[in-house]
Amino acid sequence: MQLSPLRIVLLIILNLAIGPIGLDAQNCIEYPDLEGAVCDQCPPAGWTQFAGTTSDIIDDGPTHPGGNCDMLELSGLSPDGGNMILLLSLPGGSYMEGLETTIDGLNPDIEYSFGLWWEMMAAVNCNSGDFIDGELLIIIDGEEYSYSGAEDWELVEICVQPSSSSIDISIQIYDTGQGAIVVDAPDCDILTPCCSIDIEFPEDEFDYCPGETIQLESSFVGNMGDATYEWTCDPYYGVSFLSDRDILNPEFHIEEGDFNGETFIYSLVVEDDICITDEPIIIHASPSIAPEFE
Repeated sequence: MQLSPLRIVLLIILNLAIGPIGLDAQNCIEYPDLEGAVCDQCPPAGWTQFAGTTSDIIDDGPTHPGGNCDMLELSGLSPDGGNMILLLSLPGGSYMEGLETTIDGLNPDIEYSFGLWWEMMAAVNCNSGDFIDGELLIIIDGEEYSYSGAEDWELVEICVQPSSSSIDISIQIYDTGQGAIVVDAPDCDILTPCCSIDIEFPEDEFDYCPGETIQLESSFVGNMGDATYEWTCDPYYGVSFLSDRDILNPEFHIEEGDFNGETFIYSLVVEDDICITDEPIIIHASPSIAPEFE
């Protein structure tokens, strides 16, 4: 079967379980669900409140569960459905609501997918004033990722290669003044998953004269389970100049004769039990003219 040189990955997660339980069979980080009964000042199961703050679990109704705010600018429940988490902040970084959890059982040699739905919103007529349009901050294994401007539900996708078998995850509102955001957990089968296959070439670009023979040397690491591989080419007819498109190190050869020259972009396409990835090699082949004899 011919593979197109596109990065395509199958990644399916069964569900987002309650509790910090690690990962699924397809290398997606499972974290405790951002879900629960509507509640004022309480975290969802499996999470702890960030720095003594008090997040809320809300639905898409017009009133805060504490009864002290009007909820505006929500575009409904997240695409995942169910309730969601409301995070508020006060000016000057004095108060930023957030949630923290720890994920165990990870492999530092594998790259994992992480996803989160989020949206800006407004909580107005509150006891502390109006909270409008905050920003999102995610901290995973010490790395910070910040996001802004989500006027509708937006999906955050992050590839994570853990530093150890256990990592900390923090989801919080960023210090932007008196802001408000909501977050929810996605199903991982909608994410663009990460691929840990790493293809390496000693040389990835050649100048070539017809009549010569060169070898395309390659190797790869990081595959999960058995891996298959093949070479593709743009333009496609370039595969006919390879000694074997189904080996790692084929020879490239063009006979001397009537050849107008061409730039060939070959790609080594590798597929394992998790994903498909590719890496290009470029060959600039010079023209060749068959000699004429009188």
